[in-house]
Amino acid sequence: MLDAHGRYLRDCETDETGLLVISGPNVFAGYAQPEHNEGIWVELGDGKRWFNTGDLGRRDADGYFWLTGRKKDLIIRGGHNIDPATIEEPLHRHTAVQVAAAIGRPDAHAGELPIA
Repeated sequence: MLDAHGRYLRDCETDETGLLVISGPNVFAGYAQPEHNEGIWVELGDGKRWFNTGDLGRRDADGYFWLTGRKKDLIIRGGHNIDPATIEEPLHRHTAVQVAAAIGRPDAHAGELPIA
């Protein structure tokens, strides 16, 4: 759990929904433009930076993680609010697509660009 300022408070209990943060050698080091790295890293007190995925999830009693939603659902492009579902739903209907997610990629001119 994080406080309102994005600081670590505690780990979530089993089946408690919280923000998913990840760390490891496969997690990218950050965006090329330093201003886009604001607020994406969480310090848990273990000396490592943890990446704030923006996803909400829970861990079950068997140790499996379940994604339950997003902390920030809107993609803001040039002042327009875009619901990711408007991008994801057509993709989900395609027979070759099993899973789809739309997010906003930081963009210096538009604010965010929708990507799936």
